[in-house]
Amino acid sequence: MELPPSSNDMSNYDTIQALVEKGTFQIDDSLFATADKVKLNDHFYSVRPPVLPFLASGVYWIASNSASLEFAKYPNLVSWLLVVSVCGVSSAVACLCVNSNLRQIDDHIGEAHLSVGSPTLAALSLGLASLMLPYSVVFNHHIVAAGLDMIAIWILHRAQLHNRHSIFGSLVAGICAGLAATIDLAGGGVFLLAILGWTVSSSLLRPRLFSTFIGAFLCAIFHFALNYSITGDLRPLLLRNDLIQASAMLRTDELSGFLNHKNIGSFGQYVFGMLLGQSPLPRGLFLYSPCVFYGWLAGWKITKLRKHPMRLTAVWLLIASVSLVCYLCVFTNNYSGTNYGIRWFVLLLPSAYLLMYAGWSLLTFWQKSAAIFCQIWSGFIAWIGVARFTWQDWDVFPFLSELRWVIFGVLILSLVMPGDGKIKAR
Repeated sequence: MELPPSSNDMSNYDTIQALVEKGTFQIDDSLFATADKVKLNDHFYSVRPPVLPFLASGVYWIASNSASLEFAKYPNLVSWLLVVSVCGVSSAVACLCVNSNLRQIDDHIGEAHLSVGSPTLAALSLGLASLMLPYSVVFNHHIVAAGLDMIAIWILHRAQLHNRHSIFGSLVAGICAGLAATIDLAGGGVFLLAILGWTVSSSLLRPRLFSTFIGAFLCAIFHFALNYSITGDLRPLLLRNDLIQASAMLRTDELSGFLNHKNIGSFGQYVFGMLLGQSPLPRGLFLYSPCVFYGWLAGWKITKLRKHPMRLTAVWLLIASVSLVCYLCVFTNNYSGTNYGIRWFVLLLPSAYLLMYAGWSLLTFWQKSAAIFCQIWSGFIAWIGVARFTWQDWDVFPFLSELRWVIFGVLILSLVMPGDGKIKAR
């Protein structure tokens, strides 16, 4: 795994090393020259949310104390160990949750005379042919949050299908969603609100709302405690504008989204680029992950079927997904930096694939054909990302810049071509 680490990776690694070897969050004498740090009280700290490196430091502590695997001696091996045990496992968990959810839906969906797509193919497509793959081989917050959110979704959806919801299950769901919100602040926070809204709206889940809230609240307390131990403030360093603007990091006013655009035309151009890609760096949501479009389309069709066992789940997954995209379009303007694709959207993928395969029989022939094409294309994009995680050394921009119009055409044509989704009797 000889992938060039980004400042994001190195910033997390610096914190993990400092916690285990020095018992502090201070990264003054860091091994990795990260730019994602700020200076506070004459000491440097990572700006990355502290929960993930704090938890991952347990893996490094075990490795360094049991096998003498230290960053200073074996940086690549330790990096590989952290990526596999944290991000690789999170990705696998998300795929297993999608597979399990689809199998349980398939056991209940016969009552509505519907069918789902292959659960095995859904899990394999998600794990090996989407942006989940390249983000499973680098240390990052987004893939971990995706895995945690899918555990919470699996617990709640399973409770609805089997018509029983335990206090323990609701507590675990709250903890998983709460941890995801502390690890990926924007995406995890949106999905946490959606999960709480889902719980309130369900007559079965509502009696366990308190235990779900307690689980999430405990994670918030944990997060605030770590922030306070670092800065004496409950806010994470990433939200301390005064510190970030005094550092070498990108000024926060350059990330202010709509208010920082010159006019409505500039804002519209940014939104178009966010969704489909903007030359010369075309890496929009539907260019890199076009299957999200068909996940939302299938989810919308599910919501119109009152007897579908996933109807309420689909409603809240769509609310969370669309809300996150809208939030990112309005409050950002740098396409998540120089990452491969737009890393903020990794969190959308498991729920989108779950919806797409759960509502597969509701898609028309042309929509299914387009979705299959998009899965093949997503696999191509995914394996390019594994080969080289950053864009800077690639010369394929002109090719992708033109191809985005092909993808756009496929999406539009699949909507306007005639045909109805076939309802299959079991």
